[in-house]
Amino acid sequence: MPTPIPYRAKWEANMTFFADDELGDMATSWEYDGGRVFYNVADYTGDSAWNAPAAEANAVYRGIWPNHDSPGYYLYTHGQRLEWERTSNSAAKTYLEAAAVNGLWTNDTFPNAWIEHYGTTRELSYGFMAYIDYEKVGNAKRTRYDHFLNQMIEPNTGTYGSYVQQYFTSQTWQSRTLDGLDSDDDVKPWMIGLMMRALIEAHEWRPDSRIPPAIRTCLDGLYDIVITTGPLASSTFWQPTYLEFPYSDDVPSLTGSGRASGLNSLIAPAYAWYALYAAQHPGNGDPQTYLARFRDIFAGGVMDAVPATGQEGCIDSLPRQCPVEPYLYLSKQMNQNYIWSPRGVEWYEQAESAESVEDGVFRYRKRFV
Repeated sequence: MPTPIPYRAKWEANMTFFADDELGDMATSWEYDGGRVFYNVADYTGDSAWNAPAAEANAVYRGIWPNHDSPGYYLYTHGQRLEWERTSNSAAKTYLEAAAVNGLWTNDTFPNAWIEHYGTTRELSYGFMAYIDYEKVGNAKRTRYDHFLNQMIEPNTGTYGSYVQQYFTSQTWQSRTLDGLDSDDDVKPWMIGLMMRALIEAHEWRPDSRIPPAIRTCLDGLYDIVITTGPLASSTFWQPTYLEFPYSDDVPSLTGSGRASGLNSLIAPAYAWYALYAAQHPGNGDPQTYLARFRDIFAGGVMDAVPATGQEGCIDSLPRQCPVEPYLYLSKQMNQNYIWSPRGVEWYEQAESAESVEDGVFRYRKRFV
């Protein structure tokens, strides 16, 4: 009998309630790719009415950076691609293409030395996903695609090794001096989640046998590696007491009022994806381990996603602090929670039912693209 996903009904209710709330302030809807998020809501609910705000969020984003020069941490192309595929709006396609070719982090003149340290994980991941979207709308592979991929997963790339190597093998971050501030050299599990999303999109587009084991290294490391210094010394990144990952190893929470469970949804889907991979490729770990971890991470994120009357975010008895403000009322946080969690739910269901696979590439229902 399949094990249900805990708090799924609450997650579904929050999705439409707070997406509807976001319609009241579309000027901020772009962050974390609001266009993609609204398309996700349309696909999950089967309600095409959400397609219009998806296109509006995309237009807002294009208007903020009309010259395709957004900072690397604001580079979002997935929603633009979906708009082109669904509506043939040339403005979305043209913008995506320019962002993938002329963006601050995607242009061919950007020095490779600037992306060697894991501190640029987020920027490289977004740039890499822009390269994938660029191909998906009909263009040739970008010149730096392979270098970006190697920087994430290929051992001994660059000065410090791949990001996966830096995070989970050499672990040089363990010996750095901590300052209690939000710094580029902090290890941030949610950034590792962004990298895993990029790698999964790459594997679905152009399968690479190096990617699944690299993802497994990340998934296992987030549970198994013991932090040796700082506020989380002697603990793992996964905090079972709170059902969450910290914001970083040096700054467990940025709010001071709670912790960082609201970022769980940037990480959880990778566990469901790998569970499906392991189910279809015996000998690559126990799928049930990754399904169980997905359930815990998903539940922790939903539990504290939004306090209602008083401090209703704490709907359980865990020894945690509740968020002070309604977390999902903020467009950025709403979008963080739903940018790819529907994919995680889909992969979870498929792993539970162990659907077939062909040629080493998942042939799942294309509900969320």
